[in-house]
Amino acid sequence: MRTYHICHTCIVFNFQHHGAARLASTSVVKQSDGGLFGWLLGGKSSQLPPLDVPLPGITIPPPLPDYVEPSKTKITTLPNGVKIASETSPSPAVSVGLYIDCGSIYETPASSGVSHLLERMAFKSTVNRSHLRLVREVEAIGGNVSASASREQMSYTYDALKNYTPEMVEVLIDSVRNPAFLDWEVKEQLQKIKSELAEVSANPQGLLLEALHSAGYSGALAKPLVASESAVNRLDVSILEEFVAEHYTAPRMVLAASGVEHDDLVSIVEPLLSDLPSVKRPEEPKSVYVGGDYRCQADSPNTHIALAFEVPGGWNQEKTAMVVTVLQMLMGGGGSFSAGGPGKGMHSRLYLRILSNYAQIESFSAFNSVYNNSGLFGIYAVTSPDFSSKAVDLAAGELLEIATPGKVSQEQLDRAKEATKSAVLMNLESRFVASEDIGRQVLTYGERKPIEYFLKTVEEITLNDISSTAKKIMSSPLTMASWGDVIHVPSYESVSRKFHAKTPPRPSSDRSRPARLPMASHIILPPDDADENHGQAEGEELGNDDDGEHGASSEQAPPKAALPFSATCVRISRDSYPNLRALRNASSVSLADAAYVKISEGDFGYVLDDVPHLTDYIPEIPTYPNPLQDHPAYSTVKQYFVNEDDTVPQKVVVQKNSRRGVHFRRAGPRQRVYFGPDEVKACIVTCGGLCPGLNTVIRELVCGLSHMYNVNSIFGIQNGYKGFYSSNYLPLTPKSVNDIHKRGGTVLGTSRGGHDTKKIVDNIQDRGINQVYIIGGDGTQKGAYEIFKEIRKRGLKVSVAGVPKTIDNDIAIIDKSFGFDTAVEEAQRAIDSAHVEACSAENGIGLVKLMGRYSGFIAMCATLASRDVDCCLIPESPFYMDGEGGLLQYIEKRLKENNHMVIVVAEGAGQDLIAQSIATSDQQDASGNKLLLDIGLWLTHKIKDYFRSKKMEMTIKYIDPTYMIRAIPSNASDNVYCTLLAHSAIHGAMAGYSFTVGMVNGRHTYIPFYRVTSTRNKVRITDRMWARLLSSTNQPSFLSQKDIDEASEADRLANRPPLPTVFNHRVASSFEQSASNSSNGEI
Repeated sequence: MRTYHICHTCIVFNFQHHGAARLASTSVVKQSDGGLFGWLLGGKSSQLPPLDVPLPGITIPPPLPDYVEPSKTKITTLPNGVKIASETSPSPAVSVGLYIDCGSIYETPASSGVSHLLERMAFKSTVNRSHLRLVREVEAIGGNVSASASREQMSYTYDALKNYTPEMVEVLIDSVRNPAFLDWEVKEQLQKIKSELAEVSANPQGLLLEALHSAGYSGALAKPLVASESAVNRLDVSILEEFVAEHYTAPRMVLAASGVEHDDLVSIVEPLLSDLPSVKRPEEPKSVYVGGDYRCQADSPNTHIALAFEVPGGWNQEKTAMVVTVLQMLMGGGGSFSAGGPGKGMHSRLYLRILSNYAQIESFSAFNSVYNNSGLFGIYAVTSPDFSSKAVDLAAGELLEIATPGKVSQEQLDRAKEATKSAVLMNLESRFVASEDIGRQVLTYGERKPIEYFLKTVEEITLNDISSTAKKIMSSPLTMASWGDVIHVPSYESVSRKFHAKTPPRPSSDRSRPARLPMASHIILPPDDADENHGQAEGEELGNDDDGEHGASSEQAPPKAALPFSATCVRISRDSYPNLRALRNASSVSLADAAYVKISEGDFGYVLDDVPHLTDYIPEIPTYPNPLQDHPAYSTVKQYFVNEDDTVPQKVVVQKNSRRGVHFRRAGPRQRVYFGPDEVKACIVTCGGLCPGLNTVIRELVCGLSHMYNVNSIFGIQNGYKGFYSSNYLPLTPKSVNDIHKRGGTVLGTSRGGHDTKKIVDNIQDRGINQVYIIGGDGTQKGAYEIFKEIRKRGLKVSVAGVPKTIDNDIAIIDKSFGFDTAVEEAQRAIDSAHVEACSAENGIGLVKLMGRYSGFIAMCATLASRDVDCCLIPESPFYMDGEGGLLQYIEKRLKENNHMVIVVAEGAGQDLIAQSIATSDQQDASGNKLLLDIGLWLTHKIKDYFRSKKMEMTIKYIDPTYMIRAIPSNASDNVYCTLLAHSAIHGAMAGYSFTVGMVNGRHTYIPFYRVTSTRNKVRITDRMWARLLSSTNQPSFLSQKDIDEASEADRLANRPPLPTVFNHRVASSFEQSASNSSNGEI
């Protein structure tokens, strides 16, 4: 007989012969006669009855059934569109969540980062509860609350015991529907986000995941999930309220629960959500996968690298999404110290083939991020810097292997499928995960698909599915991202060629190309904190100027997203200019634009923001001597030709130790040109609204091409961009345009609204046009940029020259736009007439409305020129009507002092005041822009009502000369300026550049398209020019200290130039000084 005894609470087993009696030493068991240790002396131990014999007084529970049918998800849709979905479970606890079809993809430049802030503001004070009371209520029932923001969805969840379900649902819905957004709470959370950013930027895995989206996508999915520092500085209560009001609507909400009876849940939820507005569910913002490269040099002993490709269709292509899930499990991977062990990836391909064989690699794993309509799949690696090139080769090799038939065995696939099913089923054991799965599936599919459906889909995946899906995924453009010591990371092109054999080779060097400034190894793009002013969405309409039609305004399109981290980071487009190693990830330039940005660094903080050239994409191209060297009018001019290294600084006021700062390529004729006279076929187009000087620019383009370069084939495109679709062009000769500068308007006609870029370029290509001169405002210049990009994509030998036109003078970078001087001169005449009217009546008021929807330059300069104006109102300087120090009180005071006054108002001023006082409509112009309300007419009625209430006699004359000013011919000053702009445009096009021409600090330059369209030139109300006006009119500023602080910050952001991506702060200092010394108020 063998006996094993374990004292006290441990089980004691006695084996007698072939039988066994279960024994235990517990308080209910009698001890043997020998005492507690009597068995040591041979005494008998106490003996329990067998475990299958019930103890006295214990009720045996019924046995569990052999099979329990899984709980089914029930869904109820309320009349307003809110969906309520739930499943029951025997658990005593319940998990409830409110899921909203809303995330960072729905953010705009103005609301960038709001999803991140909403996550932080979850379960704070509501209109019904203080934050303290809410916390106490949650703690009282032992609950847990949480919130999370993703790119496509917001979620708010509450876990507690089942009997507290009504309280849970009420608190959850109150927190989502009725947030108070107290100012101090918002500011507190913004400060916490700021402190988080440093931690996030030091987390390479999170940073690279953001970078893959920013570099790989153009559009919605490129927007950052983490708020940038600039977004934190900009976000406020009003942005939160507007975003929630717009997106937290009934059809976009699902309340999901796990562990509760469905009918009970509906009865609780319906009274709380049935009154939500039923607004039509908007289309999901589009995302275009384009591929790209992001690099961030950081002080780290390791290099982190990610390679990724697009998962087409996302979750809406369920079979592909499930194959990718199995693919990830099949490839597996992990960290070198934790990947092994059964169930932890020991048999995955990446562990067996990579981690087990290369000690230099710390981590190597497959990943995927799948969204509704797209996704990313790839490999993430952490390695020593000197092994990074080899690690990239290994990652590429593994990805290519799974796309090759026969390289994956059936055993490996079966193991991966079982691991996938196991992971899914074990995750769904969690009540929280089950609730989340219900909510997110109902948001995506409108239903919750049973788990058996997904298990069946996984089981049906074949080896052919694996290889064909992998091959399809890797046919998309490569996206790379790296962080740490990235010196040894291979170039984007070399890695891309491993997957795409037809990747275009880099252009070879060409001795015939002109001497070029050496390109830096890093590129500079505008900084993160300028993101609200920069960039345009893909497919933006062409010819849609916001200076073209009186009363029209245009909304800024969403910018390309920027990463929220401050680091020495760069991003490269997959088609990027060959001499450039990196482009900084920035908001002003979308990934698709990165190929066309050329920025180089020189000594002493010198930075050149260069323009594209034909040789960037056509390396073998002949050059010709410039015909001007034999022209009798020019050949005698000493140093007439511009040197290739001549540049113009953006700033001219410097300090003793200033860096040289940002420069633009100087405009003017080159000794060598890229078009022969007989080869040139040029076209000219005008778009947008009318402006003095349009005909002068047309005339000088035609005469300049003909007289300076002997070009005979020049055509006019009639009626704007849509004229490219016409079968007839208007031939232009010096004789036909000889006196058109004496007329207003444009002899070519103009139009507004968007057109198809590809069709325009088709027409250019079919007609053999190789020089395109485009005259128009910022919308037109954006169109010119899109045309150039399509031209370059097709490899056409075509130069695109933009001549900026805006009567408001609101185009960035340049000193002024043509037509502005004429507009100010004519506006002064209108002011003089208003002054005469005011002086001729008792308590007379002359009110003049002038152009300026976003920028008040015309109103400001005309006021300063007149000296008869008592009050000037512009969009940049807010004002208020009533109360102490308000406009009406000031008018009354001025009339009592002088018996008359003159008011000048820009058309964009006071729009917020009008919207607050009257019902506004959504009328739009031909381009789809919302029309501005008539501030002049509104002010007239307000002033009349005020003096009527005061029982004071007064006379007011309202003068609106805007259309008259737009239609007049240009004055002498503008005629000269138009001539110089036209000639500079011709010289640049002949030299093979594509650009916008403009004067910077008195010198004509070639400016990249994106720089003049990324932001607006505005009056700086913190500048000396505006101070001069206030001194001239003696008007109050109407500004609070908050207004002044906000204006100062806006000036800093709007005028801060590109930030270089070098390994020190030397050049960054140059850019900061460029911002601090620029003064666009001085003209």
